[in-house]
Amino acid sequence: MVHLAGKHQITNILQVACYRQSETGAASLTCRQGAQPSREVPFPPEVYAHFCHIRDICAIRRLAGQTRFNIEVFNEEFRHPRESYFKAVVKQVKHEMDARFLVFLDPDTVIAPQRATLKHVTDSELKRVYGAMHEGDLLVFYQHARRRKEWKKQTRYQFARALDVPEKRVTVFACPSLAADVVLFAMQKRA
Repeated sequence: MVHLAGKHQITNILQVACYRQSETGAASLTCRQGAQPSREVPFPPEVYAHFCHIRDICAIRRLAGQTRFNIEVFNEEFRHPRESYFKAVVKQVKHEMDARFLVFLDPDTVIAPQRATLKHVTDSELKRVYGAMHEGDLLVFYQHARRRKEWKKQTRYQFARALDVPEKRVTVFACPSLAADVVLFAMQKRA
């Protein structure tokens, strides 16, 4: 994100976190003693945080202090109905767009291969967000590996098709030495 924003002289980043309540670490332990029935007991949050590295979805804002970027986080809970969530995202994108922005979509695995869960965004949701953006803005999304050999090529094609742009205009970023199963895809909005 930082590389792309700098390259395109964009100083504002909006991370759409696609935050889900289950990601907060609200876990429980199943406890069973002897012949007694199992019961749920709260998992101590500090222990869960230690072992599971609960992420603070707004931690990305700290990067703003180390760079020259203004970083906003859209951290409303991503839940059903999806329509209302993306309506709010589009409203935020339109509201924030006084200056050029990089909009970063960050659900668990991003583009839905067929059936969307809350780990994905759909082609139509990508198109809605992209449609709300202004010329020069960048749409970037995180894609986790699919279980297909050609997953990067297929995702690039799907992203381009969703935005109705030529596939060759989609920029692909990867860092195999850090995370071989993750790629960022980006598209700059043109008039």
